[in-house]
Amino acid sequence: MPLSSFNGSSTSVGPFRVEVEVAYTDSTITDGMGTNATAPSGMTYYIYRLNVTNEGSSPAIFDSYGTRGHSPDGTSHNNDVEAEVTVAWDYFWDEIDPGTTVTTHLMFLAPEGTEFSYVEVSGQGDLRPS
Repeated sequence: MPLSSFNGSSTSVGPFRVEVEVAYTDSTITDGMGTNATAPSGMTYYIYRLNVTNEGSSPAIFDSYGTRGHSPDGTSHNNDVEAEVTVAWDYFWDEIDPGTTVTTHLMFLAPEGTEFSYVEVSGQGDLRPS
C-alpha cells in the first residue's frame, strides 16, 4: 500500500483532530534554515505532514510521544522524535490554542521499502489509509 494512501486520513488524539495533509518518503530532511539530516544507507524517512487542530476548550500541547508505525508483517517502528524536531523546531512543544490548527510532522526512520498498515499516534489514535 503506497504511503500516499494515508493522504487525507484523520484520527483524534485527546483534544486534537489530526489529519494527514501528505505522506511521503525522503532520504534527507531539513528545517529550511540550514539544519538537516540524511538517512543512513538502506534507510529512508517516512514523513507524515499533519494538520493538528485543538478542538478542546483550553490550550494544549500535541505530543508525539508513543507514536508507532505498524507494518503488515507485524513489525513496528517508533517515531523519530529527533527528526521531527529537526523539521518542526519552531513549534515543537508549544501550546496550541483552542480552534487553532498547526502543521507538524510525524516521522519514522525505517528500511527503504517499509510499508505501514497504520500509524498509532501518541499511543492513542490510529491513522489508517483513507
